[in-house]
Amino acid sequence: MTTTPVLDAQTQDDPFAPSSRSVRFGAGIGLVLLFFAFALCLVLALTDAVEGDGRAGALFNAGMWSLALSGLTGLGGVFVPQSAMTRAARVHTVKAQYVLAVLGPVLVGLD
Repeated sequence: MTTTPVLDAQTQDDPFAPSSRSVRFGAGIGLVLLFFAFALCLVLALTDAVEGDGRAGALFNAGMWSLALSGLTGLGGVFVPQSAMTRAARVHTVKAQYVLAVLGPVLVGLD
């Protein structure tokens, strides 16, 4: 018995949806931007250390974990094979990558 692969509804209905290749490219750009977010976190942390109380708080740790998770989701968005991840799941993974990358400096800045 042979079955034909079923495309998800979003792929069939939306001809303007981004391709998997362009979503991977967006995840790669997010990995490059992650270095700038990390540098911004370091500047904010060092500024707080000099001008503030001199120690890192819980929000600093949460911000750094956010950057680490952003990197992992970005790597997953780039390197997970197309057969193992649908395009819609890859889009949501890249969206989560960008949200975590922005959340990192915000949390460090609040510390």
